[in-house]
Amino acid sequence: METPPNANETTIIPISNPEKTSEAKQPIEKVSINTTKGPAGRKKVGGLSNIDDLLANVQKEEQYRKDNSLDWNVNSISKIWRSYMDTLDTQSTIIALGSTKLSVVGETIIKIVTPNKLNTETIKKEMALIERIRNSFPDRDLEIEILDDLSQFPELATTEKVKKVKTNEEKLEILVEKNPSISDFIKRFDLKVDK
Repeated sequence: METPPNANETTIIPISNPEKTSEAKQPIEKVSINTTKGPAGRKKVGGLSNIDDLLANVQKEEQYRKDNSLDWNVNSISKIWRSYMDTLDTQSTIIALGSTKLSVVGETIIKIVTPNKLNTETIKKEMALIERIRNSFPDRDLEIEILDDLSQFPELATTEKVKKVKTNEEKLEILVEKNPSISDFIKRFDLKVDK
């Protein structure tokens, strides 16, 4: 009786056991591999047929990735960045990701500038974000540069003014400028400034 062209067949292949090396003959293990007949009567092993079908599948996947990839610009990367931030629960990570500046350099480099090393390290630990960016641009071999540069963030740069400690005489002069009647008060009661 002849089997239909798409029916499953089982092929048994004997495999010897190299670990058993005694002189007596050892029984041979048998492994079964399921095969099916594909289109045009070709045998398929493990669900795969020939190399042409594999290449066609790979080309379809590549075309799908290209069709669904985003435009290469800062706006696309920013959208990915913000959508990732929306999924986070940790406030410190959200703040670290929110205080960055993104830019695109050339065709393959994404430059991320942060105000400090802590934010830089936080971003480096967010592997899911980096993978999301890489998966959004599958046709590019991306390089991601993460730098910390406080000069890029003037709103965060605190110019700490060193306050000069004022003497009592200087404090009195400031008070007299604000309220001249204090000088009359000092003269009337013959007050002197402590040294």
